[in-house]
Amino acid sequence: MMFPYETVALSAAIAGAYNSPFDAETWLSDCTKTFIHVLIFICLPFAILNRLYFYPLLISPLRDIPSAPQAPVHKRLLKEVRGLEPLQWLTNVPNRGLIRYFGLLNVECLFVTTPAAFKEILDTKNYRWIKPPKSSSLFKLIIGDGLITLEGPHHKEQRKLLQSSFGFRQIQDLYPTFWGKAIELLDCMTRGIGSRGSGDDAAVLDIQDWMGRAALDMIGLAGFGFKFDSVSNPEGELVRQYRRLFGIKPAPVAQVLAHVIPTSLLRFLPIQALEDVRVSTGAIKAYLSKAIQEMRVTLAKTGGGQKPVVDRDVLSVAMRDAALSEQQLIDHAMTFLGAGQDTTAFALTCAVMELSQNPELQERLRQEIRANLPSPASPGFCADYPIDPARLPWLTATVNETLRCYPSVDAIGRVSLDADAFVAGHRIPKGSIVNIPVGAVNRYGEFWSGSSFDPAKWCPERWLDHDDGAKLNPTGGAVDPWVMMTFSRGARQCIGERFARAEMAVVLAALVGRFRFELRGASGKGKPMEDLDIFYGFTGCIAGGLWTGVEVVPGW
Repeated sequence: MMFPYETVALSAAIAGAYNSPFDAETWLSDCTKTFIHVLIFICLPFAILNRLYFYPLLISPLRDIPSAPQAPVHKRLLKEVRGLEPLQWLTNVPNRGLIRYFGLLNVECLFVTTPAAFKEILDTKNYRWIKPPKSSSLFKLIIGDGLITLEGPHHKEQRKLLQSSFGFRQIQDLYPTFWGKAIELLDCMTRGIGSRGSGDDAAVLDIQDWMGRAALDMIGLAGFGFKFDSVSNPEGELVRQYRRLFGIKPAPVAQVLAHVIPTSLLRFLPIQALEDVRVSTGAIKAYLSKAIQEMRVTLAKTGGGQKPVVDRDVLSVAMRDAALSEQQLIDHAMTFLGAGQDTTAFALTCAVMELSQNPELQERLRQEIRANLPSPASPGFCADYPIDPARLPWLTATVNETLRCYPSVDAIGRVSLDADAFVAGHRIPKGSIVNIPVGAVNRYGEFWSGSSFDPAKWCPERWLDHDDGAKLNPTGGAVDPWVMMTFSRGARQCIGERFARAEMAVVLAALVGRFRFELRGASGKGKPMEDLDIFYGFTGCIAGGLWTGVEVVPGW
């Protein structure tokens, strides 16, 4: 048996044989490094195997919850579960309120599947469930600390301060803004069509592009009194910065990096997408800061307590009614942009997409609009004309059904702050990601069994009571109000729902009133509906755009 001093001596002898002096400290350091390398070599593969196989199958406290049938790990490791994929699981996986599945990087997640469980998370203990920290930190990187990212008492306080800005009367005051921009949209699209004919000779436009520009202008004016002028000037500097910021579709590798690397370090990585975020965020916030300072001057001139002469936008109302710092106002304005532009643009695009494939319903809707709304081109048109759902039931039903079938956010994610949280009678470990699959819930058959129309399909008729003419049906066949989750529910229900519905109704009325639409390509010009590719980044978006033939229908 060799003792330590003999080992050192032997090492020295070997070193001497090679005419190099022996350094015990260096030798021990090299041994330590070798040990660490061997340890990593052995442990890293084990850690990966544990993450991918051992823990989910043998150790996880959630392993007894019914699991969704998914592809093998190597085929879905870099794929997040999005869109309507969970609809098949709701239908085919027997469960008692929870379904287990695995998301990006094989992260163990749960889908909540009953209205009672939705209420547990979003209502009963709403502030004990927060948004997944990683998602929130990424949102903060773009929009700051607005209502989307604030939690607990801070969210409650800020929401209360902003509530008056989205009241019924305030939305009514915004109709002139909505109609003014809708009229500009009609004029620009009409000039774009020019003298093109009908049918195969009709002008073909990317409706998603037009809806994005119109929605950006509307949220700019109605949100904080700022003129993007995107409809008339799509190449303006501020418009380009906005598109650069919110038009990013991250590659799979970028999504992985965003989930693995801490956000505090992520912002400094030399990646083009991140550089776009940094530059565009800075430019937009600089514009907003200038607009807010101008608002303060206007409010000061009117004595603060009176209604401003020029502005009725959401941010001006908030500044008049609440004490908010400039940074808070900028964060809320960024939130209005992110949550108020793409969402409405996506919904309007999907409404036109469905109508362009259903000429009979499109014509019926056009007749209703023309019978109840004066033409915006008429000399006596009043720009503050409101949309009355009782007089325009088909328009309201079309808006309702589009919002049901095409929610701009496909899932609501939460993480419990409590170690002993329970959902549907099952203990949920702290840190577990729990999702409400909005897109799937909104189309799940059992939740919409009160109507004879197929819940998986877009059918505005479900929102009409056919036993009483065209009277609106307020439920659409939903068995519970909590199964229509487009705007979420509970304390964090979207504060801008009224705003979005009014804006969408005005633009859709203007478009269908004047134009006829015929589908010419989904996710690319000339592509069939089977190629439709809806991806979810900040909100939903149709990859490759929505292309339709557009022609003016005389008489309005």
